[in-house]
Amino acid sequence: MKSNYRAENEDGKLKSHSLLIDFIQDHLKCVVGATMPASSLKFEEKIINRTQWPVLDFAELDKSVYTKLIRKLKVNSYDNCTITTYCCDVVDMILKTKNVYNFIWLDYCGIFTEEIWDGWNRILNSKKLEKDCIVAITLSGRREHVANIDFYKAVVKEVLGKKYNFSKNQTNGINLSKFRNIDIPILLETAIINSGFNIATKPVHFSYKTPAPMKLYYYHLKRN
Repeated sequence: MKSNYRAENEDGKLKSHSLLIDFIQDHLKCVVGATMPASSLKFEEKIINRTQWPVLDFAELDKSVYTKLIRKLKVNSYDNCTITTYCCDVVDMILKTKNVYNFIWLDYCGIFTEEIWDGWNRILNSKKLEKDCIVAITLSGRREHVANIDFYKAVVKEVLGKKYNFSKNQTNGINLSKFRNIDIPILLETAIINSGFNIATKPVHFSYKTPAPMKLYYYHLKRN
């Protein structure tokens, strides 16, 4: 069902940009997008250069990083697009703006948490996604955090009807690895289906290092 890619000896982050840009160009005629560029804008510049007059909303929660982002936007001239920046959480930005998006990249690069799971569901079940859209999320490929085990057990039981037999005091590394590599993508895709969207093309899972291991999941969605 899915396409798997892995980057070992190349710049994995740049490769993830290229894969995602190609995917966007294959499926979208124009882009109304929400991203988390930090202060680099490397991916966003690719969207600006390779799509027609994109509308982009940028979210950055860290005030110091947000200040660097604003400075860079003032120095560089991006005349062929519309850009709006927000110093806030990306999910809050998506839900409060007037835009309805056909592209969203939640570039968290962190472990799967209850907050991330809640945000993923809030976006999918909002009215802020076009009927034909692409959603992407980046999570850490490191071992899942023991502190989140209660959440992992609860969400897998609730959504997938499965039961894990591990605890904070006796962590089963095999089960945690299985959760990261198998259950997380199933959870993401189950949330998509439950929200009323169909996964229109093969989901893409891309593993890379930055040098920390990361996993990028992206989906082309359609709703009748």
